[in-house]
Amino acid sequence: MQNRYKRSIYFAKLSVQLNAVVAIAKILLGIFSLSFFLCVNAFYNIGIAIAKHSAVKVHETSKVSPDNSNQEEIRNHQHSTYRFIGIIVMTSSLLYIVYCSKIVFFGGSNTQYHPYIGLAIATITFTEIIVSFVGVIAARRSYETVIEAIRLTNFASSLTSLVLTQAAILSFTYKGDASFYNGLSGIIFGSLAALIGLYMILRNPERKSFIAIISQYVIEKLKSVYLTRKE
Repeated sequence: MQNRYKRSIYFAKLSVQLNAVVAIAKILLGIFSLSFFLCVNAFYNIGIAIAKHSAVKVHETSKVSPDNSNQEEIRNHQHSTYRFIGIIVMTSSLLYIVYCSKIVFFGGSNTQYHPYIGLAIATITFTEIIVSFVGVIAARRSYETVIEAIRLTNFASSLTSLVLTQAAILSFTYKGDASFYNGLSGIIFGSLAALIGLYMILRNPERKSFIAIISQYVIEKLKSVYLTRKE
């Protein structure tokens, strides 16, 4: 359990740096390709990086104060940070939804990426998704407050990454205006990410979460199916 906890924190630290690098890359690509949608996704990455950094920071604070007399204070600090991360995820997602709603209801520029740029964006976002799911898997069966915050943040991040991956691929494979479909996907997946943030704000971290129970059930089912096919 302790090794799994350390592994989850390690991937969280790694993903904070990755989110920062990806945000910079998206901003540069957005400026180069004149894509405001790409820049909006970059700012969402910045919000996710701040959320993960908060989780890592509270973990480092907990290591500095291992004394049992401070355990209650540390636990309260972890819970408040858990909700703070939920606020960041929810706020970032709501702003994302607002922009995507503008595209759907009022129209937006149909950005056409050069195939090389589109593939670069798709590669970056697909890497994000992989790292996010690696973080989710690394944190499986762990119901520590900090680890669950990281897991849910990774999940929210992967949802919006799917939208940008779709937008990048459609930009050079779909001949029509794909802005409506990209905006609609942004609203749907952004809403799911916002619900994750709201869940984190309202939930009592001391109780084993419903999402944790469902996640464990799904992982066990997928594992059993994989082992059955392997046999």
